[in-house]
Amino acid sequence: MSDGRLLPKAAVEKCNITPVTSVIPVRSPVSPAILLFTLPWLLCAHLFVILYEEPHLRATFGTPYEAYCHSVRRWLPGRSPVA
Repeated sequence: MSDGRLLPKAAVEKCNITPVTSVIPVRSPVSPAILLFTLPWLLCAHLFVILYEEPHLRATFGTPYEAYCHSVRRWLPGRSPVA
């Protein structure tokens, strides 16, 4: 009978094999293709927000939007810059 190993328990005991019970961690490097896709995409998203979205919201909402912009961060959540 097998108890979750690749070989039956009797075969392991007969051959005096020590089964491997842990896996050696292997570091997987970040693929250059992921970086080549992600970095330009993030730059385009950043420019879209700064050059189009924020001016449009300022024109639409005026002073309340300005107050909102001064009370929150643009990208990273966390402590308020005003606090």
